[in-house]
Formats: sequence, C-alpha cells, structure tokens
Amino acid sequence: MLLDFAYEYTNLYNWGSSERIEANNKGYTTTMMGRVRTLEDMASGEYAGYDPLQKVVNTIVQGSAAEILKLGMKAIEHEDIRATVHDEMLVSTDHLLDMRQLSPLNGIKVKWDVATGNNWLACKKTVVSSLPQKSEVKNVFG
Repeated sequence: MLLDFAYEYTNLYNWGSSERIEANNKGYTTTMMGRVRTLEDMASGEYAGYDPLQKVVNTIVQGSAAEILKLGMKAIEHEDIRATVHDEMLVSTDHLLDMRQLSPLNGIKVKWDVATGNNWLACKKTVVSSLPQKSEVKNVFG
C-alpha cells in the first residue's frame, strides 16, 4: 500500500522523505511560518522506541493549516465568528463578506470558498466565490 502511494504521489512522497531527512539532521521541523517543533517534543508521551520522524509531515501540514486559519480569523475578527472546524470558519452575518479582507494573509497562496445559507448544510452545498492568493510566506508568529 505504501509503495502504491509512493508511485501514485511521487512528488508528495519525495517531499515527505526529504522533510524527514532534514528534520533528522537538524533535530526539528518548521511550519510554513517558522514555528519550530523538535523531535524530542514529538516523541514526548509516546511509547519507548517511538520514531518521532513519523510526525514530521503531519506537523508541517497541520501546523501550517492552523496558522492559515488563524490568519483568516484575524482578518475578519470584526465579524461574528461562531465556530471553526478543521479548516473552516462559520461566520454569522447579515451581509456577504468582502473577500478582499482575506487577501493579505502574508502572501500565502490560499483558495477561499465562501458559501451562504440559513444553516451549515445549506452552506456546504453552495460556493459563492473563491479567491487565490500570492505565494510568499512571512513569519508572523515570531
């Protein structure tokens, strides 16, 4: 199964392998915005002999996604954000959001889908607009 994945998604598999090698050499990995997570931290609380390199790709992907969601929340903090679910925000408003509010997310290339509806299910069925972003990353978390 892993060989099938490596064959089907060669670039992704190679990227993950190179990230694990780099993390092993440095002793840590970083998210898109520069947050550091050490291998020691990744192994903390795991069973004896656990290989923290298993968490490297997940740290980069999920950590970076969390950072992007936080930037999106900050960009519309004046709105009534009711909930976040993984990579989605639920905002209660009586007006359509101005997508330009989400444009300056540190130049990170992001596709934003905005949907409207009277409930969550209605929002999941209709996409109103999408806005791609530039692809330059800056560290805002220090």
